[in-house]
Amino acid sequence: GNGVKQIEHGLLGYMAYGIPADKLVMGMSWGGAAFECTNFVGDTGLDYCAPKMETGLFGYRGVNCTDAVSESMGNLDNAWERLTAPNTVYHGWDDYTKLPYFNYVTPLNGSDTKLYQVWYESPESIGHKVALASNMNVGGVGPWEFGKLNWTKPDQVYDVWSQFCKFFDCSEYAKCSDGSCHD
Repeated sequence: GNGVKQIEHGLLGYMAYGIPADKLVMGMSWGGAAFECTNFVGDTGLDYCAPKMETGLFGYRGVNCTDAVSESMGNLDNAWERLTAPNTVYHGWDDYTKLPYFNYVTPLNGSDTKLYQVWYESPESIGHKVALASNMNVGGVGPWEFGKLNWTKPDQVYDVWSQFCKFFDCSEYAKCSDGSCHD
């Protein structure tokens, strides 16, 4: 996911071009990104990740720049399920980006153990983005891709969708607060 400050910067950029806020719709990712940590040695430093960076003439995806290279975690459920995996060694929250993250090691027992850091979306981080859109008076909000949510888990679906009440009037859907509307 993208941090709140990145999204705010992007929205302000469009508005600086003269596009009215109410004509913008903010889409957000519902997934996560895993970064390989280059600072991992044995079982030390499980709470800190120095991500692998691509630099030089060819850079990342052929662009001449410096950028962290990540792998997609797929949908929200993949990231959330890894939170409880036995090889998850650290969990945190970044207050600047308003995103949660966690570190895990793989393989769990092996000679080529690596540390990864995953930044992902949670109901709380989605709520911060939806509140930002509301405060900036943008025309709408929504997911980048609906398929990134596990629709077979009603509680998970409700936890995410209820965050949109910070933008939309959800009073008519209050009867669904127990998740019964998703059966």
